[in-house]
Amino acid sequence: MSAVVEAFPPASATFDLELSDAAGQRPATASLFLTDRARGLVELCLIAVFIVTCVIDAVGAPSALRCMSTLLAAISLPGAAALTMLPVRDWPTAGTLIVAISIAVGAITSLVLAWTGWWHPVVVAVALGATSALVLGADLRRRSAARSFASRRRVATLLRGLTPQGVAPLGIGLALWLVSLPQINAAEFGESGLVGRAPPIFFIGLAVTIAGAAYLAVRPGTNGWLIAAYVVGVVIYLYGTIPAIADSPQYAWTYKHIGVTHLIGATGTVHPGVDIYNRWPGMFTLSAAFSAIASVDAVRYAGWAELVFAALQASAVAAIALSATGRREIASVATLVWLVTNWIGQTYFSPQAMAYLLDLALLLVLVQQLPLQGTARRRLTAIVGRIVRAPQTEPVRPPATWNPRVAVAIVLLLAAAAVVSHQLTPYMVILQALVLTLLGLRPRWLALAIAAMTVIYLVPNLSYVQSHYGLFNGLNPLDNAQVQRLQAHRAWFYSHVGGLLSLITMMLAALAALRLARRGLAQPALPLAALALAPSALLFANNYGGEGSLRVFLFSSPWLAILIGWAVVTLAFRWRALVSIVGLSTLSTLFLFAFIGNAGTNVIPGDEVAASNYFYSHAPAHSVLMLAGEDFPLEVGRRYAVMAGPGGDHSPNLLESPQFRNRMLGASDVPAIIRAIQQYSPSGYLVFSTTQYRYAAYFGTTPSGTFENLEHAVAQSSRFTLWYRSRNARIYRVRGAGGCAPSTNCGR
Repeated sequence: MSAVVEAFPPASATFDLELSDAAGQRPATASLFLTDRARGLVELCLIAVFIVTCVIDAVGAPSALRCMSTLLAAISLPGAAALTMLPVRDWPTAGTLIVAISIAVGAITSLVLAWTGWWHPVVVAVALGATSALVLGADLRRRSAARSFASRRRVATLLRGLTPQGVAPLGIGLALWLVSLPQINAAEFGESGLVGRAPPIFFIGLAVTIAGAAYLAVRPGTNGWLIAAYVVGVVIYLYGTIPAIADSPQYAWTYKHIGVTHLIGATGTVHPGVDIYNRWPGMFTLSAAFSAIASVDAVRYAGWAELVFAALQASAVAAIALSATGRREIASVATLVWLVTNWIGQTYFSPQAMAYLLDLALLLVLVQQLPLQGTARRRLTAIVGRIVRAPQTEPVRPPATWNPRVAVAIVLLLAAAAVVSHQLTPYMVILQALVLTLLGLRPRWLALAIAAMTVIYLVPNLSYVQSHYGLFNGLNPLDNAQVQRLQAHRAWFYSHVGGLLSLITMMLAALAALRLARRGLAQPALPLAALALAPSALLFANNYGGEGSLRVFLFSSPWLAILIGWAVVTLAFRWRALVSIVGLSTLSTLFLFAFIGNAGTNVIPGDEVAASNYFYSHAPAHSVLMLAGEDFPLEVGRRYAVMAGPGGDHSPNLLESPQFRNRMLGASDVPAIIRAIQQYSPSGYLVFSTTQYRYAAYFGTTPSGTFENLEHAVAQSSRFTLWYRSRNARIYRVRGAGGCAPSTNCGR
């Protein structure tokens, strides 16, 4: 394959090598590029969004409308205002940077409000939104786009390639998805989760969508917006199904994050002595501010965070791939591969999800605007060339379009927002920035600056982290790579399908890197391979609570996907289409089992959330809510900060004690259970719930029938009284632990 300069090269690319396909055709990416007229139209729409949001929030429109409108304004206005000063040529880059900069500005601003105690997020939001709208208006006027922000030629370009044959698979797939939703009952999920209970039309629709996306992704000349629509369709299938059928956010651990949001929103400040979340509160102050601005409880929108973050992160992966390779086909395949292989489940309502998006945006700026200089990459390329016995091509490198100081400033802004929001992500950023520095990234001090920010923020929190979690687990990467999870009771496939998917992805990426080297593309592919390997250094220091290897794969997955997508596109069209369709279909099948195969324990009934809320609203201060077993939405109420229990991430759970584990429990254990509860507080409560029963049956944490036997004993004991009851949850109070607040459910 010969290297050619494309007609529409991304002017800001750094690892740029434009490739013609086997037929000598140039990839058509014009529809992905951002013209002045299009920028003007976007700016006009965003100004309208700000005005409409102010009106909607002021008149008290329905909560769903307030939430969507406020979210759109919050993740677009500050970033769009910043981008008026920067030349950005393609839509994926523009969208990613607009959202990431907006989130970074919002997180830092809301954190300053919480730190100072001047908690007036609505006032600040209106001021920030108005300033952004004025900046957008001034830029709109400069571009003279208010008089002509559309044209027949531009519309024709956007519509090119939107044939009925191209649109039909997506339309059929989404129609089948909608028809399948009423037929899915989350209460019936078993060991295989959604996979075992979804109707056949759900899988038919997903297969049609995946096959259509895979074929169009590698076909030269496909409209970029059509591919983007297919990516959204895949995201909806994989990340939107559970929120659409569940009546509350999934994952029991999500509710701790909601509780922190409630606490900060109610008090207007952070509480470092309560937990680690209040020490890295960037995401929580932002969500608390958002809840105040939109007047919406976090429980109402947290369930949809997974869909939103997955879509935004997919856009970031597409932008990076487009910048790194200059090919729309590569970016499309890479994004789809990333979506169906990143099974780790870190897109839910969490600091990790936000920080991961900031990490991708930061690396996008490094890839695009800070070129690799020096001879290190050339020397490594020469070594690879000798190993594979293939001459290597020097890539065409268009100059960066931003002032380097501006690029560095944006990198530091995104890094700062990540530093105050998540404990692990900044260290992954440092590792990836360091490997790029070794390959010639300039300025050299940038990685050190990010490291300095991270360490400076860690120092006042060091003793807390060391005492509750441990900073280093030992220099044993083999031990640190072990995943600590309950698997023994499950079938082998369900226990290992996630690891199998990770292994297949890494093997495919290794084969892809070898193919690219054999094709003479080692030099532009080398930074991608280095970025994929860099997160592995974590395993030499920490196992991150038994999830070290999972986090390594999470941060490596975008670069693995880009390598795979690039190698696929080097094939002749008939082969790349076959490989793309078969490969993505196979990977997506494994993804379903790995990602939503656990939905039976992840979906939380709404009345269990109500039961948890009732406890935190009505139980006396310094009470403890003991779980009979794993999987209950703890700490959802803002008063969790005044309740008793173990520190760190540990839940007060009977099965954490060896004396109650792996044996049948009954009436003879009631005195010991009361003592276990009262070691935390004399005011004790014990909860049994459907999700705890399911979790025990699913993972085999206790002999079959144990919880039924134990709950019967507790209900019959004179030492307990039923304090709260709903369909899926029962809370028993140790007698003398506290009064019963007025409620129709209390004591019934």
